[in-house]
Amino acid sequence: MVDLILPKERIISLDDCRLCGECRNKIGTVGKKAAVIYKTGNEPAIDWIITLQRSNISHPERGFTLMLMPLGHLTAFSQVYSSRELAQNFGLTFALAHYGMQVVREERWKPEFGDFMPAIVCYGKCASAINTQEHIHIKAYTLDGNANQPLPSDTEWIKREILTGEKWDKYVKAMPVVKGKLDEERYLGLAKRLIEICTNS
Repeated sequence: MVDLILPKERIISLDDCRLCGECRNKIGTVGKKAAVIYKTGNEPAIDWIITLQRSNISHPERGFTLMLMPLGHLTAFSQVYSSRELAQNFGLTFALAHYGMQVVREERWKPEFGDFMPAIVCYGKCASAINTQEHIHIKAYTLDGNANQPLPSDTEWIKREILTGEKWDKYVKAMPVVKGKLDEERYLGLAKRLIEICTNS
């Protein structure tokens, strides 16, 4: 049974959780999977982190993904309400991640891309029967490339032509969303610029 909220003393960093380990890194740490671009502090019970992900499902040349997570091992989003400080730091990192992402996008925007829109997609994951990583985390990625299409919960998804097949009774077609990697130079450049924006905002 998962508790909806946790007392402060039970919000800790676990040794056997990869995401808890990532949260112990300092701002500016650049790893194979992620670069730490912002932290509200270093207390597992109240603080949050933003990382730039090396993997990317958005446009291969201009898209990128940020990940937000608490330093402490929370497994349900209701647990963010465990304390006012924890919830406030979540709001701060959520807003700052989105602001930083849009500043970078706007700086690199070109007229041939069309009108600039501060578009973004967010989704969160928590402990569940099908999720292998129980530490809650939220990914924010740029709404471009094949990621720029309705998601299953959107009305447009439901309005698509419904097809039938052997494996599934009913299904709809969607563009394939393929995970790629940011090239090294772009990864390091984005990390540096995002650190500047987040620490000076």
